Amino acid sequence: MDAVLSDLHLAYANGQLRVLLGAGLSLSSGLPPWDVLNERLLLEHLRERYRGVDLVTDPQLAETARKLYGRLGRDGSADLVRMLTPDGFARRLARALYGNRRSAEELVVRSAHLALAALARRRAGSDLLFTTNFDPLMEMALSMPPAGGPVRTWRAHRLDGRRSRTLPQVAHLHGWVDPSGEASRHLVLTESDYLELAARDGHEINRQWDALINGEGMLLVLGMSLNDPNLRRFLHERRRRQRQRQRQRQRQRSRSRLPGPICAVFERADAHSDAYLRFYWEQGWGIQKLDVPTFDSIPTVLRAVAFGPGSDPSRELTWLSLARDWVAQRLTAGQIFSQDWQELASRQLLKMVGKLRTAFQLPGEETVTASLFLPIDGQRRPPVITRVASSRGPLPGDPAGRAKEALLRRSLNVARSAPQGIAGSAFVEGLPVNAPFGSRRIDAGFSGEMVRAWDHEDHYRDWRSTYAVPVLDTPEWLPVAVVALTSSFSDPFWNRFPDAVRDDFLTEMKRYCRKAAKELLRGRP
Repeated sequence: MDAVLSDLHLAYANGQLRVLLGAGLSLSSGLPPWDVLNERLLLEHLRERYRGVDLVTDPQLAETARKLYGRLGRDGSADLVRMLTPDGFARRLARALYGNRRSAEELVVRSAHLALAALARRRAGSDLLFTTNFDPLMEMALSMPPAGGPVRTWRAHRLDGRRSRTLPQVAHLHGWVDPSGEASRHLVLTESDYLELAARDGHEINRQWDALINGEGMLLVLGMSLNDPNLRRFLHERRRRQRQRQRQRQRQRSRSRLPGPICAVFERADAHSDAYLRFYWEQGWGIQKLDVPTFDSIPTVLRAVAFGPGSDPSRELTWLSLARDWVAQRLTAGQIFSQDWQELASRQLLKMVGKLRTAFQLPGEETVTASLFLPIDGQRRPPVITRVASSRGPLPGDPAGRAKEALLRRSLNVARSAPQGIAGSAFVEGLPVNAPFGSRRIDAGFSGEMVRAWDHEDHYRDWRSTYAVPVLDTPEWLPVAVVALTSSFSDPFWNRFPDAVRDDFLTEMKRYCRKAAKELLRGRP
């Protein structure tokens, strides 16, 4: 994996990386997958067709849409709706895609979009981002100023016939559709669209695909199953040309240029399936397969692409100095180790815990605490984050001598391939980590001395479960802090959220943690 990441970093550093984005990046923002989208498109048509007919119920329409989709499939279903109502197709597509949302501002921009925006800003002026998605989530991410302030007009980041060498832009290979129903001239969704493109080699969309798939440098594919008909068509043609060139080189020792490598990020399956998938994509198609636990891990991959995996990932984190500098500009070590800031931090974290208790109706018997970890010490090796504040009370606050040393002993390794504990993992990955009672992740990488240091004198911890929330910021969208929650219950409150609202409650809980950390980094009372 590190060898592939090193190649991607080198291509990016030399301005020779292209990124192709698929629907997987939009699913976390609440948009539907392709199958659901096309079934919804059928339902939108049926609802409009039978509006006002009292004898037809919505469940009947939904059942009819399911049956039609089962017979027609993804591309044929969209084809039918366009054939029946060509003039209102874009409007129906917008309703099927966005539901009740009527403006782009109602969409949720996720960490993967912001990480890609950071990647693109560092290479502003060159074409980096391509997508088969219709939504404007990437443009919205690019419009958000990394240092805060008012959001710019996101449409300026859409590559739609205009060229900009000052703003990073997004090329929509299959067109775009906004929540308002406004759409681009060409939309590629139906069976007829794909067949028409296959018959017209010189079409603008075909030229875009050819340049993307067969261009120099590397192509990184994110959030795609690689099953799109256009993509498969150009991958097949690429494979056919490569085999021809290989035969020519064998006969004539030709030095003709081969297209650049393609690397695709996939969600990891079981070991047996992954072995077959790796054989299929790498041996069959010449595509390097990069496995991640979930698509939520994409920002972690992108940070390695931007800064490289490092020559020794077990002892370094290539972007840590940027995170340290960002923190130091807002909060110096002298402030952190002062008694005033320690009292402020303890009060703020205790106040946050109180808000969590009220918001999620915690029982009085459940003891919850919070700790703040920051990357503050640039001299220590290996790289670490340090617990600098606790809701239990002020930590030793003398900026020199043994008090500071006592604080620094509560530090966790954050080398990329050897993070310690759940706070270390959350910092390195930039992802929340849940470690309920008995989880091995709580003490992952700890030495015996570290375990004793984190226990009480009687070797007992007054907490059982932990949850670590990373705080991301900086123009490069990097982790800068971690808030760790502990619970005295083996079944902590964050595991007891009802399934129907679990994601919303977790999002709210993480928002409380991140807000508290940001306030402390600004030194606010």
